[in-house]
Amino acid sequence: MELYQIRYFLALVEQGSFVKAAEKCFVSQPTLSSGIKKLEDDLGVRLFDRTGRTTTTTSAGDRFLSHARTIAAEMAAARVSTGRSDQETELVLGVPRSLPSEHLARLLASFQAANGQTLVYLRDGTASELAHWLQRRRINAAIMAPGASGSALDPAFDHQVLFRSRLMLAMHEDHPLARRNQADLPQLDDLRMIGRNHCEFMPDIRRILKDRHIRPRVVYRTDRDDFALAGAQSGLGAVLVPHRLRRRGLKLLPVRGLDMVRDVLLVRHPDDGNPALPLLTEHLGRFDWQARERSRSAGEGLPWAH
Repeated sequence: MELYQIRYFLALVEQGSFVKAAEKCFVSQPTLSSGIKKLEDDLGVRLFDRTGRTTTTTSAGDRFLSHARTIAAEMAAARVSTGRSDQETELVLGVPRSLPSEHLARLLASFQAANGQTLVYLRDGTASELAHWLQRRRINAAIMAPGASGSALDPAFDHQVLFRSRLMLAMHEDHPLARRNQADLPQLDDLRMIGRNHCEFMPDIRRILKDRHIRPRVVYRTDRDDFALAGAQSGLGAVLVPHRLRRRGLKLLPVRGLDMVRDVLLVRHPDDGNPALPLLTEHLGRFDWQARERSRSAGEGLPWAH
């Protein structure tokens, strides 16, 4: 077994494609395929299922993955301890699809400035996708908000609370409801609204609305928060968003009957030996999540979403 085979194996697990894994490792696809085949021959087991559209690990591959990550982490730690600090440590972080780019840029820039030898790869997805990738060890850690339907936190994971987020109703400041301090759930009936397709609480919201026989008039659906907020700013309709997602010209109201508050967490496997994980955990614990909220007067939107 050679270290390059471990690198090929981890790249293939992460990418789910021989072509993409070869690109990540800067080798040809036949070279990567040959290295994986030699690794399987050395171990005497088949590590990957190659029959589907994507390449997935077999049960033997799942068992070997933790060993491969440990080997890679130990090698990275050995390089650091022996002065090979020119070698980068790689870490894969899962993030919500709705995390705005300006917020992500601020987070990564501050982490990279403090930890220049750590190379962070990103994978974005829903809470359920992030949880699945953690279980399959496709990512080292994830910023996510478990608790919504279908995204319960695996008790085997370690986690720390980063901040709390509350669901609010955003609308143009001239909207008839904007004169109120709180909206009532029945007021959503036949209300022109914009749907955020990726909202992790949508199954719970739909259940509550159905039980109360409340039918908002959804005039626009989108996967992008900037489009949803722009629609609300233009007066197209109101939109349910986390309280940190603000824009100038919008009024945010709590909705009595939709009192949804969630913890946003950093989640990781307790036995992941990646040496960069403690650095990331410490950095996120010290990160100023309120910095841009204090700059609202400059007209910049708050940067967090479901």
